Amino acid sequence: MTCSAGDVTPVRFLLDEMLSPEIARQLRSRSIDADAVAARPDLVGRADDHVLAVAATEGRCLVTANIADFAALDATWRAEGREHAGILLVASGLLLRRGSLGAVTSALNECATGGGTPRPGEIRFLGLAKVSG
Repeated sequence: MTCSAGDVTPVRFLLDEMLSPEIARQLRSRSIDADAVAARPDLVGRADDHVLAVAATEGRCLVTANIADFAALDATWRAEGREHAGILLVASGLLLRRGSLGAVTSALNECATGGGTPRPGEIRFLGLAKVSG
């Protein structure tokens, strides 16, 4: 499922370690609650399950390009009856392109303001506009 308009709800993001803390800073400048693993010494280098658990405890939707690991982790949590606060998956190839920081920031802003973020327990792909380069 891709990010699209739905019920508008307040959202809090936690950006996984491969995503720049600058994205979180730019989102905060737009009044969106965003934090980044790379800016938190308590989370840098920690296992994916730990990061997801912290995001769930803080009520934050986890944004990651680690699609395979977090899709598997989502399945494990479902099987165990655990619920996270949502996972947004970003295609990793897009992160390597010029302009990707702005594209990811804009897509997350659109999700947050348009109500397209996953609900608790959901996993979605973040829709990005075409990035030049």
